[in-house]
Amino acid sequence: MDKNVFSRLKEERERCGVTQAQVADLTEVNIKSVGRWEREIPIPSDKLAMLSTLGIDVLYVLIGQRSIPVVLNAKEEALLDNYRNSNEAGKKAVETTASAFANADTDKKAANGS
Repeated sequence: MDKNVFSRLKEERERCGVTQAQVADLTEVNIKSVGRWEREIPIPSDKLAMLSTLGIDVLYVLIGQRSIPVVLNAKEEALLDNYRNSNEAGKKAVETTASAFANADTDKKAANGS
């Protein structure tokens, strides 16, 4: 049986341990509306977007394909944070340096004929 948006919405809500009442509170609708979204009435896009704050995988609800979370370790998070907080000159320096290191192996292999 092919799942539809209605059943995937309910499945995701339950997977996240979220109640219909919590969805209703967040989206500022009554609990009956949430029940209808899970059975027969399409959820408005603005309300669906709000559900991501509860951990609901909105892409999965819409098309049945799980989002791939991006997981960074502490060093990667710090590097990204430093980059985001840099001025334009600093960002350019990071980009140039990262590109040079990323291409170093490729350049070395090309020089050796590998």
